[in-house]
Amino acid sequence: MLKEAKNTFSNYHGKAKDKARQLIAESIMLTKRQSSNILTLPAAEWIMEKNILKQKSGYKFTAVERDKETYKEMVRNLTANDKLFDSVISTT
Repeated sequence: MLKEAKNTFSNYHGKAKDKARQLIAESIMLTKRQSSNILTLPAAEWIMEKNILKQKSGYKFTAVERDKETYKEMVRNLTANDKLFDSVISTT
C-alpha cells in the first residue's frame, strides 16, 4: 500500500528559526558571489528568500516543493510580491 506524501513541515516560525535564517543570510552575503542563483526549498511564505533580498538585491531563486497544496500557496504568495516574483527563476 502506497501512502500519499503529506506536507508535515508546518512548524517554520520561531525565534530560533528566525535566528538561523539570519545567520544563513549573513553567510550568503559574506561569500564571493559566483552565481546569483540559489536553489531553495521555500516555505509557502518565502521567509528565507525575502530575508536574503532585504539584505541585498540581485539574487535569483529556483524553488522546489513536492506538496501540491503548499506549492499552490507558494505561487499565490509569489505572485503577490513583485520584488520576490522578479527574483524567482523557476518553481517546480
